[in-house]
Amino acid sequence: MSYVDDNILFYSGYHRSIKKMMKVLRDYEYVSGQLINLSKSFLYLHEKVPIGDCSRIREVTEIG
Repeated sequence: MSYVDDNILFYSGYHRSIKKMMKVLRDYEYVSGQLINLSKSFLYLHEKVPIGDCSRIREVTEIG
């Protein structure tokens, strides 16, 4: 979902899915010339996601 300059991405928590999402974001940066400010980005994870998985997701995405 997108609104003005904000985007919400939905994806599964599988490692492969996360890697693909990050590739799409890097490709967007390359094609558009715009940079995504990861320090202003947020991850919202379901409360039932195990802490270890949350840490892994944050590490892979470098968000949060």
